[in-house]
Amino acid sequence: MNGLTQLRWQKSELLDALNLTRAFDTSGPYGDSRVREFVTESGWYRDLLGADNFSKSLCDNPSPFILEETCVPHRRDSSRVSLTGDPRLSELVSHRFTLTDLMQTPHLNERLQLNPHLTKLIDCLSDCDTLLAWIGDKPISVQPKQAREILSELNAALDKFRAVTSDDAFLKEVANQKRASERKRLGFTRYADKLLSKYERLGVVRLDLGYQPNHRDAINFEKAKRHREAYLALRHSHQLFAQWVGYAWAVKYGPVKGYHTNLLLFFDGTVRQEDAKLALSLGELWADKFVEDQGTYFSCSRTDIEERYHARVVDAVSIDDSRSMEGLCHAINSLTKTDDLVRLRLPGNELSFGRGKLRGTS
Repeated sequence: MNGLTQLRWQKSELLDALNLTRAFDTSGPYGDSRVREFVTESGWYRDLLGADNFSKSLCDNPSPFILEETCVPHRRDSSRVSLTGDPRLSELVSHRFTLTDLMQTPHLNERLQLNPHLTKLIDCLSDCDTLLAWIGDKPISVQPKQAREILSELNAALDKFRAVTSDDAFLKEVANQKRASERKRLGFTRYADKLLSKYERLGVVRLDLGYQPNHRDAINFEKAKRHREAYLALRHSHQLFAQWVGYAWAVKYGPVKGYHTNLLLFFDGTVRQEDAKLALSLGELWADKFVEDQGTYFSCSRTDIEERYHARVVDAVSIDDSRSMEGLCHAINSLTKTDDLVRLRLPGNELSFGRGKLRGTS
């Protein structure tokens, strides 16, 4: 294996793949609505990643919440205590809000499925009536008796969570999902490697293709699929796709943008250059003409963003350029890794990811 398949992939890759998001200052001159939406959507995925990491840390650390360590005497009322002594509790409450926002929002819950760890955590916490009432009221302090009830319920729920997540059936489900995600990533990585072995330099255009806010409610999975397939079919005839050599896409659904497509297009970089300018033209083709002014796009190839925020923007890849190779790895990860957190509920045998093929490859 060469190039991309030799690079080490780490657990924090999804957060790294969204590094561009943290670099944005949406109040500045680049704070247009498309940037704000990109930041909000990616920030939501970051919140899910934090919740996922926390849920797995609960499995690794079986330490219970101890009353004497969690309860802190109230400053003004000696008959009450504050549940601030163990930082894990405030973190758990914060992550629960993130997860319940997803589970209780109809248009999200109907289209998205949390990963097994997050699903089981929500299920187990749902039995904690006293805890949930306390979270709902968000009181500054509680009576010691109520604190004891909250922690007793919570420890029982977490014991149940650890038992469920160590069950053979659960571990098999997690392993199957991990293998599916890994197959997707490795297939894309090998595909990109073969492109790199064939072309001295690859031009890369990374686009997020979506819909204007007033049209999003009317866009379902089938309509988004038809638009994506018709747009990609233009690569055989439209002049903007001249010298294209490969592509990959992933359909996503988010709380702000609804259905949208993350798209990577590869061009023969020895012939076609000015990738950032090309990205804007391809985005405008989608937004203004292809979907009849219903579309919007975000270009991750904007050189102004890279210059202003020092963000990782991949626009050209050479196999002897380690920085560009790492950038492509992050771009691949952003397309393939979010399924580890939340998956689209797909009709029938529909796919949420696809890529081109080289002759003689799979």
